[in-house]
Amino acid sequence: MGRDPPKVTGLSPKEGPPGTRIIVRGENFGISANDLLSCVIGGVECVFQAEWQSSSKILCRSGNNQGPGDVIITTKTGGRGTCTVQFRGYVDTVGPTKDSAVWVDDSRFGEAGRNQAQSPTALVEDPLALSDEPSKCIYTEEQLLEMFQDGSGNMTQENFVPAWYLLENHSGATLEDLKHGLRHMQTQNKQQIDGPIAYLKGHLGSYFECIDTLDNLEVRFGEDSGEFVENVDSLIEKISSARDLSNRTYEAVFQRRQTIDFYRHCIATVQRFHYVFDLLSSAHKNIKIRHFRAIIVDYKKLQQLLGKSPVKVLQDIFQEVDKRLNGLRQTLKDELNVMPGTVEQQIHLCRHLRELEVEGDPGWECIGNLHTYTMDKMFEIYSFHFTDVTGAVKDVKEAFQTRAYTHIQFHFQVASPFDLDFDIPGSGPGQTAVEPTSAPRDKHETISSSASLCQLIKSLSDFAVKSLTHSMRLSDAYFHGEMREGGRDGVATAVMDPVKHVRQRDLVVETVNLYVTIIQCALRPRDIMVKAEDFADAIVAVQQVRKAVLNHTDSVELLEKLTTEIKKALVYALLDRGITEMESVAANAADRPDKTLRLSAKMPEIFTTIAVKTYSMTKQFLQYDAIHDANILGEAETVDVLVHKWCRLLNVPMETLRDFGESKTGVVVFFSLMSAHTLVRKVLPRLFRMLDNLIRDALVRTRDTITERYYELASDLTRTYVEMKADPVMGVVEKQMNDYGVDWKHAPVPRGVNAYVTRIALDLNAVMEELCVFANEPAMNEEIMRGIIDKVCEEVNRLFFVASGFNANGVLQGQLDLAALQLVLGPYVSKASAVLLNEINQLLQDQKLPYKKDTLAKLIAEYTAGHRMLFLEK
Repeated sequence: MGRDPPKVTGLSPKEGPPGTRIIVRGENFGISANDLLSCVIGGVECVFQAEWQSSSKILCRSGNNQGPGDVIITTKTGGRGTCTVQFRGYVDTVGPTKDSAVWVDDSRFGEAGRNQAQSPTALVEDPLALSDEPSKCIYTEEQLLEMFQDGSGNMTQENFVPAWYLLENHSGATLEDLKHGLRHMQTQNKQQIDGPIAYLKGHLGSYFECIDTLDNLEVRFGEDSGEFVENVDSLIEKISSARDLSNRTYEAVFQRRQTIDFYRHCIATVQRFHYVFDLLSSAHKNIKIRHFRAIIVDYKKLQQLLGKSPVKVLQDIFQEVDKRLNGLRQTLKDELNVMPGTVEQQIHLCRHLRELEVEGDPGWECIGNLHTYTMDKMFEIYSFHFTDVTGAVKDVKEAFQTRAYTHIQFHFQVASPFDLDFDIPGSGPGQTAVEPTSAPRDKHETISSSASLCQLIKSLSDFAVKSLTHSMRLSDAYFHGEMREGGRDGVATAVMDPVKHVRQRDLVVETVNLYVTIIQCALRPRDIMVKAEDFADAIVAVQQVRKAVLNHTDSVELLEKLTTEIKKALVYALLDRGITEMESVAANAADRPDKTLRLSAKMPEIFTTIAVKTYSMTKQFLQYDAIHDANILGEAETVDVLVHKWCRLLNVPMETLRDFGESKTGVVVFFSLMSAHTLVRKVLPRLFRMLDNLIRDALVRTRDTITERYYELASDLTRTYVEMKADPVMGVVEKQMNDYGVDWKHAPVPRGVNAYVTRIALDLNAVMEELCVFANEPAMNEEIMRGIIDKVCEEVNRLFFVASGFNANGVLQGQLDLAALQLVLGPYVSKASAVLLNEINQLLQDQKLPYKKDTLAKLIAEYTAGHRMLFLEK
């Protein structure tokens, strides 16, 4: 997170010549010395002479600037700063026409050294005459600058502060020493006042007298020239020679003074630019250790200081450094062209190249190179799975050029995911169902398994995610100016080029289009059975690609369509596989009575396994994340197809059981009936609850229809089974009557219940025992028993009504058989059976023949005592 920009609020001093030591005060100057990037004073870079002290203080020396100028600090964490004060720079020249701050007293020249000049600074080196006492300063220059912000200890400067001078040069002097020094300075000052100037004032008359005398002498010499020509000429020559010598001496003094000042300036210049002469070796060292930032900083400083320098040696150094940097530029460009690289590395390389002022646009070229590498690498990943690489790549390129990605549609065949404990061709343990498609197989095809197909999609998706993320991060850095000077935290200007923005989006779309095209080519019809569990991971991989391009609407829509079509194809294929499995189960058992019996009993289990497995596997493809996924159930057409396929799957068990119901084998019909009851009462409600969580209201009407049809199936099977079980019982009734000579019209005195009633009781108990053993479904058992009893009652009713007549014993015997039959049937007498039995009773009563009711009660009691165990109970 960036900090506030630096702000300069104070300078000390505020003016001075080049090399002036300045204390810069303010705020947000960085967190360490490494954070300081630039210190510009009056437009001149001075960071090389800067010394970071704290976040509010920097010491530096001014450059070669003239006039007032801003002091700008730039840091890594705060960027480019501002200032509220200015520093005024000026050039302090020295020459013979410039007044000296100190009077040069000729009397201080010795005879032997009269032709040698002394430095003015030497004349004021010890104005207090305390040179014998220790002059070690107990304060640093920085501390003195802090105490006297606008002052100086140099007596030749306008901002001279005596206290600075005393602390710097005589911090160990005592008060007596300072008093002595003061008296010395007063004496010296008086001598200067009373010295040459006072001498000239006091002897001005003498000077004019000398001039007059010289003039008179010249006149008299002229008058006497005739007489003393030789002496006069000799004297004039000597005077002229003395005058010339005086002038030459004066000229030499000032010439030497200028030479000394020039040498002093040269020494200061060398000290100022001493790092320039070490720059070549430091540049070579930094290149070797890949410390490119230090090289660029040094180069920028050198360019500002020496770029237009008239000094040849400095020009030669700058040219040699620039030559070395040309090699560095090429090295950085070569490294930038190595793909894929890392984002941060490429950003730094582009930033270095921009700072080194290479031609072109390294950042944009890097984005283009990365796109080219991405496209080539995706072709390589796809061709890795083929022996004929050229043919495989050619197919993809043709599909890409024809914009196949705009027409996405798949058709899969999934391998059986069901682990059924039943003998089904191609679906048993260790077997793999193979159903070749009608599409021709290419000669270069080598993808031979669902795992290899999904591995291709996952490998391609993983690379696409990394590459797209890399490309968009690189593009973001480019357009936000991170590749320019200053980087992310600096004051870097964003790239506002609409053409490049559009082109960058086109590169992303082009990458996604190729990705979709490759997956289309990989998922074309093949002679392999895909596994849904493998494709779950493959779809997640495609969704990761979609997540990587969320800000690109066109690409997101295309990837949503790809994901949707893959999911739809898998869901349809899974439902088709479930239907095929159920149909295969029925077909396999059609002509095998043993398998028919087994399947009729295991139908609920097999159907539950297939239906629940199909639901659980399709559920993972039908559920969606509203943020990161497409809702395939939002399409009405898709929902209709799903409902239709589920209806087909639900109808297969019903049709199979109905076929079994037409079998003449009672046990098959019985188990089919039992399976139908289990399906309609347990399996279907559970399955519909699960489907409601996915398809919601789309199954409401279909659910009611299917449930009703299953109830009809159960009723039909119950009716069939009842008829199959009732027929033997009904046939025995008439035979028993005939065998035992039952004649209602000539009946003897009853001695007990007729045998046909007991036979009915025995047969019904046998049926009941069979139901309890195999079904153990009270509701179903009761329904079956009631149906059988209805048939038996119909038959008994028919036999009574076809009788030729009844005598009194016949009526009594009929009442006895009817009462015993009601006791046997017990709670299973339905309303229909009760009506039939009442009709028989009414028939007997209509005979209006007397019978002994006590005899009837006695016989009923005897029958009950002997046959109670045959009475049916719930």
